[in-house]
Amino acid sequence: IKFHRSTRQVWLKKLLNQVDLPNIENKNEDLSNKHDKNIKNFLTHFVPEFIAIGASTGGTVAIAELLKNTPSHFPPIIIVQHLPHIFAKEFIDKLKKISGLKSLSPMERPLLKSGHIYLADVDNHIIIKGSPGNYRVEPDMSPPKKE
Repeated sequence: IKFHRSTRQVWLKKLLNQVDLPNIENKNEDLSNKHDKNIKNFLTHFVPEFIAIGASTGGTVAIAELLKNTPSHFPPIIIVQHLPHIFAKEFIDKLKKISGLKSLSPMERPLLKSGHIYLADVDNHIIIKGSPGNYRVEPDMSPPKKE
């Protein structure tokens, strides 16, 4: 069956809301129902190690809508959003409130964890280092590239 992209997104979102995905940090989770186990194994292959979002002016509204009521077991979300420094803390506080996710600064160079948002600090981009299951986020402190 071939679905239109938006149909696939709606279908997958409904499916993900119906089934509790296995905890990414604990893949040895005990599953009592064989049917649920098969669905979870199938869906686990669709769950990315992390999700990266980049936005410019006006992106704050779209990102807030996208992250509304995000499940706590959702993959780590990395955001690069161009906005003035004075709005950055307010923006991350809003995202934490509407999504229910936690936030860590890339300046701390943390390992990526499910249920967390990583917002690039003002005037910096983000670098992802490591290997699958062991990715770390860091600020990119290099000077802007001129084109």
